[in-house]
Amino acid sequence: MPIPIVYIDDDYDSGTPGWGVYCFANISDGINAVLNNGVVIIYNGFYVEHVNISKTVDIIGESKDNVIVDGNHSGIIFNITAENVSMTELKIQNGTDGIRLQNAHGFYIHRCLLEYNGVNYTGAGIHYYSTNDSIVKENNFTFYNLSILMDEPYCENNLIYHNNFFNCTAIDDWGFGMSSNRWNDSYPSGGNYWYDHWNPVDSFSGPSQDIPGSDGFIDVKYFVGRTGEDNYPFLNPIGFTNMPPSISNPYPISGATGISISQATVSIYISDASGSFDWSIEGKYIPHTNATGAGNGTKTASITTPLPYYTNIIWYVNATNGVNSVSAVYSFKTQKYSSPETNYVNKAYTSSDPQWRKTHWNYIQEAIDTVKDGGVVYIYSDTYNVGVGELDNLWINRSMTLQGEDRDTTIIHGEALHNGVVDHTIEVSTIKYPGSPINAVNNVTFKDLTIETEWIPFAQSSCIELRTAENVTIDNCTIRGDSSGGWDGISINPASKNTIVSSCLIINLDQQNGILSMGENVTIMENSISQCQQGLSIQIWGKQSNITKNIFYDNEWGIVLNANYTNIIENDFTYNIQEGIVVQNGSNNTIIYHNNFYHNAFLHLPSDIQAKDDSSLSIWNDSYPSGGNYWDDFDEPSEGAYDRYSGPMQNITGHDGIVDGTSPNPYLLYGAGGAKDWYPLLYPYGTLRAYFIYVPKTPMSSQIVTFTDTSTGNIKSYSWTFGDGSTGSGKVVIHTYAKNGFYTVTLKITDVSGATSSYSRIITVGSGLVEIPPLQPPKYPNNPFTVPEMYALLRASVKGDAVTTIVMIDSGTTSRTYEGVDLSAVNMLFQQSYENGLDEFGHGTWISYCILYGIQTYCPKTIIYSIKTFDSQGRCTPEIFVRAVEMAKELHPDVVTISAGIFGSPDDIFSQAISDLRNAGIFVTVSAGNEGPSPSTVTSPACSADAMAIGAIDSMQKDGIKTILDLSDDEVCEFSSRGPVQGISPKPDFTAPGESIIGPWLDRTKVASGTSMAAPFIASSAIQIISSNKLVLDIVRILYGNKIYLDIIETSLADSAYDKGDQNSYGWGIPNVALAAQYAWIKAIYYIAMFIVALILFIVIILIFLRLMKKGKKKQRIIG
Repeated sequence: MPIPIVYIDDDYDSGTPGWGVYCFANISDGINAVLNNGVVIIYNGFYVEHVNISKTVDIIGESKDNVIVDGNHSGIIFNITAENVSMTELKIQNGTDGIRLQNAHGFYIHRCLLEYNGVNYTGAGIHYYSTNDSIVKENNFTFYNLSILMDEPYCENNLIYHNNFFNCTAIDDWGFGMSSNRWNDSYPSGGNYWYDHWNPVDSFSGPSQDIPGSDGFIDVKYFVGRTGEDNYPFLNPIGFTNMPPSISNPYPISGATGISISQATVSIYISDASGSFDWSIEGKYIPHTNATGAGNGTKTASITTPLPYYTNIIWYVNATNGVNSVSAVYSFKTQKYSSPETNYVNKAYTSSDPQWRKTHWNYIQEAIDTVKDGGVVYIYSDTYNVGVGELDNLWINRSMTLQGEDRDTTIIHGEALHNGVVDHTIEVSTIKYPGSPINAVNNVTFKDLTIETEWIPFAQSSCIELRTAENVTIDNCTIRGDSSGGWDGISINPASKNTIVSSCLIINLDQQNGILSMGENVTIMENSISQCQQGLSIQIWGKQSNITKNIFYDNEWGIVLNANYTNIIENDFTYNIQEGIVVQNGSNNTIIYHNNFYHNAFLHLPSDIQAKDDSSLSIWNDSYPSGGNYWDDFDEPSEGAYDRYSGPMQNITGHDGIVDGTSPNPYLLYGAGGAKDWYPLLYPYGTLRAYFIYVPKTPMSSQIVTFTDTSTGNIKSYSWTFGDGSTGSGKVVIHTYAKNGFYTVTLKITDVSGATSSYSRIITVGSGLVEIPPLQPPKYPNNPFTVPEMYALLRASVKGDAVTTIVMIDSGTTSRTYEGVDLSAVNMLFQQSYENGLDEFGHGTWISYCILYGIQTYCPKTIIYSIKTFDSQGRCTPEIFVRAVEMAKELHPDVVTISAGIFGSPDDIFSQAISDLRNAGIFVTVSAGNEGPSPSTVTSPACSADAMAIGAIDSMQKDGIKTILDLSDDEVCEFSSRGPVQGISPKPDFTAPGESIIGPWLDRTKVASGTSMAAPFIASSAIQIISSNKLVLDIVRILYGNKIYLDIIETSLADSAYDKGDQNSYGWGIPNVALAAQYAWIKAIYYIAMFIVALILFIVIILIFLRLMKKGKKKQRIIG
């Protein structure tokens, strides 16, 4: 229940009387608890918070010097959206905005310190949005940049007076008229103290400052932005007997560009009323320089030269007079190296690279800024966060090509940082922000890139904004929103011409448009556009647009058109929620033909509305015999669609692929324009492409499954195989499966010319999810084993310095550090169904630590990948799992480890995927499953003959004493899946520790039990064996192939294993990794020696043969 007064102290805890009722340790909880019009009292302390205030409250601090509210260098510290909020005696520091006022009329702040807000030169100490009638009095504002910012409409009748502004300024600048805000309290009360007043002279007094004699006010008013005025600025700080030293006149001037890399010094003018102070200057390239007891004057520090090219050089100044201190940050940018033909961008570049900051760059914008007109910026695969890492979104104002290394892995991600702000990932224009440009940017190409934008409310964030651009080509790119959607994919403004967008995937821009076109002569061709509000929107300024051979799928609307001279030809419109095409009234000269419309506006039951035309000036066909469009609701006799006649009037006997009647039988379009397609096509038009859908998505055995063809092309026949030996034909077929399992369904289509196309999908019948085995209750929760102890049990401490690679297929990983192991060393990869590689379940984090611990000490050159495959529940579909295995194979690793499975067989799709890995020479470990102690419970793909199935053992404790190195008492865990597997022995292959082992689980720790804990120990052990014997094993692989190579590793582990007897429970036993590494070397040497012996014998035989041949010829000459 809300109460009228609450108390905040960072020392309060659950033992404090009134805790959680009227006593709290943080401000936000207190705000939430207090009544509207209540009081919040804050005692001295340090509070790192971002507080939202949506009710009227009075906030009272104990002391402004000791009640410190810190924003941790980001975000809004106090976001106030309520009226009549008051604050007093607080220190508010290190926020993007110290205080943001949004419709916070009547705000009052008194006797507060606002310091170091406006982080990264964005925001302000107090940032006004539509807020009137506030009072800001008797506060101190100190650095960074802006103390008070009023640059938004409707900030009126605010009173700001008796404040000190040290090393910062203010802006009152929302309009071009006079401000109604008052920056003083009239004469003789006065205004504010401004450290940077341009003419601090006090020779006159009086309301008009025209009476000789000083009065403490500077004679000349201070201008606050373009519209604010302080008519009575104070000559000296208010209420201070000792002010900080004054800092001014930096050289080079802050913000200067093109400064020589040979610049030898920086300097600053420092003065203090006392004439004595301590000062220091330093920076990355400026050695710390300081002096004590200095006098007023210019202070200089040397620069370590030469400086890097085209770099922001930041330097820091500090000064103190013993009572008060002041700090400042300045920067300048060095000259460009040159304008190279090609610049390269790679996050891995460092200052040790001879071309660093010449042609090699870490940031894309710097490469854009320095490349030659018409040059190439080549971007290597990585994710580049622009708006954060780049500090601003990308701006192109010259001709150039942005070329990615690979479309799927070269990602430019735009951060929409500001609500209500136009914030594009990439903008192409002659000016950086909206205005009146004179010339257009000409000839810009984007190729082989993924360009992303993110959506936050009211932020108009496009992936690419063509503001003033001509002859721009966007080819083979992915344009997409992030997990929260996006605004516009590509925005083409009216001042842009001759744009080509081709072969792109444009997806997940569900707030607005895949492409918004208002330009002239725009070509959109061969793109796939889906999951957008409007796939393509061509608005009133747009003209001469050609839209050909695109796929518009699963958008709210496919195309929305209000433009002139548009051709829409040979596109597919499929399962768009509303209409495939909407032609609005006002559109002229639109020609639409040879498009395929499949089940659009499917929510408009019972009848589909495929397209809508409110214009009377559209043509929906290309005349006879070319024809119009294909409509899937008008292609069957039951729908009135026949093809018995041909000719322009459809009155000549014989079919022609156009729907007929006794006269042309038009397709009637919805809308006020009365539009008709006079020659609708009976069959889909265009490229032959097989595809189908099916329902239900997860059928059970004996349940009817309906398969529906959605292919494109002039299709003559349909042939189906259902993966269980059954076949079918037709556009729509039904089938039932007798038992649960995984079936590959294939549709093969044939067109009228005999060309074919096929498409296959994996159908899961039954539960069908691959999952990480559920953890088992730990046997020793209060005295768990550690990962280092379990490696000791396996004698896994074999050192190797060869470069090897291991891949984990799991739930992802995190970048935390646990017990000295930094998990950020793991390279995160992920399936396309996820946003990133971060672990949401916890299991992947545990596995990452387990593997990394066994590698970082003994095999430090090993490269580790984590492929996020399983969701927050530890599950995934069969298709995702198989794709993950294929993805792992493409990385060419030495070892793959999988701690997951499903009930299956040694020849199912999962086992086949593992066989593909082994055929590629990859050692694979898979957890056997937690389905024991019943026999024949090893899950798939562990049951594959090509997988090393790993069971779990209990390392045992007796009376709380661990017997780690004694294997004689170790027992298979009851939950560990058992063999046999028919035709394969043994299964499992090995056992390893899997009972009560502690490790990281997301941001916590967990004592975990399961075979999924055991599998990574053997995977990491295999890396130790391979790395320590890399040379001889690689020679064996070259001489004999992958089978012998893997046999050596596997048999070495088996020969080293502590035999526990029952192979259906233990497999070969518990490996001794140190011994296995020795065996592997011996076996590899044996195979190499055998090859050398065979080679020598072969050479000897050849020499003997040649000698005999020579004797034979000599004998023939004698006889002759």
